[in-house]
Amino acid sequence: MTFYNEAGDTVIERQMRGFNKVRAFRTDMQMVADSMVFTTADSSLTLFRDPIVWSEDQQVLGEKIIFYMNDSTIDWAHVIGQALFVQMNDTVHYNQIGGREMKAYFKNGDIDKADVEGNVQAVFYPLDGDSAMIGMNTTEASFLTVYFKMRAVNQIVVYNHSNGVMYPMEKIDEKKMYLPNFQWLERIRPIDAEDVFYWRGKRVEEQLKKSNSTKEVPLPSLDRRRNR
Repeated sequence: MTFYNEAGDTVIERQMRGFNKVRAFRTDMQMVADSMVFTTADSSLTLFRDPIVWSEDQQVLGEKIIFYMNDSTIDWAHVIGQALFVQMNDTVHYNQIGGREMKAYFKNGDIDKADVEGNVQAVFYPLDGDSAMIGMNTTEASFLTVYFKMRAVNQIVVYNHSNGVMYPMEKIDEKKMYLPNFQWLERIRPIDAEDVFYWRGKRVEEQLKKSNSTKEVPLPSLDRRRNR
């Protein structure tokens, strides 16, 4: 596609599209989705329909995820519809933050902070100086910001009215340990470069719920016509 900037110079937009069970692997990040589009116009990578992204012990999913790049590194990401961030502390305890949408900002390739908006719910395990969990914090709010330090959840700031409870480790309410839409989908995650050729989809019970925003998320089309 051909565009013109304010100076009247010709700008060529190039796109790369992937369809039908997209899987990608690199050592610091893995992802799966139904389809994807990368466009040079704004250096964005968009993952469509039930995408999942992993980085070490962190997982992000939603109805649609857009990464905005800066010199081949992620500048910020926008998770749209049923956004869920999960960080594994161990195989039982997970930091979880869910909301209608999430905007995550990066520094030097690592997540620095994330803004979460719309029916926000969080389960968070604060750590002491020895990195031991001291309790479980549950929070409900309309908007919150998560700050990260050394790739781990460091602080959660809640705005406006909110409800929250802090449980000591020995008095944790097991019914509140996991958000209603909690999923840890390690089974689907690509494990190496060759594994991207072997599709493993979600089970029926792992599918995202139907929602109004789901209907509004368009899929890319394969337009073979060339713009001249």
